[in-house]
Amino acid sequence: MKKSIMLSLALAPMIIFGAWSTSGAAADDNGKRISQRGDQIGDYGSEWSDGKKEVTKGQRLIDKSIRKAADAEKKASRARDDIAKAEAELQQAQSDRAKGEQMIARGTDKIEQAEAKYSALRNGPSAVVNGPGS
Repeated sequence: MKKSIMLSLALAPMIIFGAWSTSGAAADDNGKRISQRGDQIGDYGSEWSDGKKEVTKGQRLIDKSIRKAADAEKKASRARDDIAKAEAELQQAQSDRAKGEQMIARGTDKIEQAEAKYSALRNGPSAVVNGPGS
């Protein structure tokens, strides 16, 4: 936009001086050509301004997407850490369960052995020999 204004200001003296320095008919033709060229240059300036706006918007969008991507990467990293912790907890729980099952099996064996020994002792001979009732 600034360029089109500056260009218009630069062309204004040429148009004015051109009109004074030539005869009426030639001045009209030159004035028309200069005016048409000024319009074309103005159109180019407008296109340039529109392009500049689009570049600026595009850069803002890129900057925003970079920030979003960084935030998303942080979230993904935290999620991966959480998954790793959860998997470690799961492995520990499975290990604890296996240890618990082994302890139950050993304890059950000890109980059964103790009951068998006690049963054999009960069914055996009396511990009292020559007691008051013999």
